[in-house]
Amino acid sequence: LHTLGPYKGWTIAVAFNRDGTRLAVAATGRGVLIFDTATGVELAAHPGGGAGYAMTVAYSPDDRYLASNGAAADVLVRDLE
Repeated sequence: LHTLGPYKGWTIAVAFNRDGTRLAVAATGRGVLIFDTATGVELAAHPGGGAGYAMTVAYSPDDRYLASNGAAADVLVRDLE
């Protein structure tokens, strides 16, 4: 069990990757954060979109892409490789 953070803002949505080793967190004030689930360490931070934060987050079935959308109705798809 890990407590992730602290980070500024609220958690809006979370998504585990296929094998459960990564957790993507859509957070106000920070965009999309990716954590290692074994250690709780933040591995990456990505901008959240036009409003500065993400409202949803999802991995593609092969874990190559991470999609999120922000309050400005934009959808961002990131290549994680």
